[in-house]
Amino acid sequence: MPAHFENLHDRLLRAGVAPRHVTRYLTELTEHLEDLIAEERLAGRDDEAAERSALIRLGDTNTLAKKMIERKEFRSWSHRIPWAVYFLGPLAALIALNLLSLFLLVFIIEFYGSGSAHVPMLVPAWFSPIYTTITNLNLFLLPLLFGWAISFLAVRQRMKTLWPIVGLCVVAVFCGLQTSHIRWSPGQNWLDSFGVSWAFLPGQPITVAMGFRVLLNLGLTVALFTLWRSWQPRLERTNGNRSP
Repeated sequence: MPAHFENLHDRLLRAGVAPRHVTRYLTELTEHLEDLIAEERLAGRDDEAAERSALIRLGDTNTLAKKMIERKEFRSWSHRIPWAVYFLGPLAALIALNLLSLFLLVFIIEFYGSGSAHVPMLVPAWFSPIYTTITNLNLFLLPLLFGWAISFLAVRQRMKTLWPIVGLCVVAVFCGLQTSHIRWSPGQNWLDSFGVSWAFLPGQPITVAMGFRVLLNLGLTVALFTLWRSWQPRLERTNGNRSP
């Protein structure tokens, strides 16, 4: 990205223009600027004067930014409906992934065990490590993955801090108050029941360990968001300097 457009790039993102439209617009401006510089050189100006004259013909940052900001159809969904992207989005995705995990476990019982209609249920010997892996992923890895995804999206689209923090709180509470339970029947590989619950549902107690997990999830994801927000602009500048 030419140095002339760095401020324009950041301004458009902060105004809510979707990154893909910003990239396309700056690419078009870069190509147009190169054409204008070529015209000025043909008119007999040296490189410095040609570039200066071409920038004047192209327009100042305010004018160029206004053309895009006024086009509402170019705004990102994060800026149009942030409550849906950063609150409902993570919540719906977490619920879907947990339902998918339960479906996978039921699938194993139905096709590799005695079926869920029989209690106790006979399960294959490898069911226990699969169950442990899935529950640990949901409890400990998902908060970090969702924290990174929210941080990446918010920093890329120059969101203000409020809505990303709301999203991180949703993830921290959902995963921190989640409990997976399994009950084995006497005898090898016989299972009585398994499932998942959340302490924010009626009748479910909140323990000290759950509260600690919520705070740990929130602390780790907020730290990730803070680090990414401080590091990402440097990466963009580095990539911009490498661009022709």
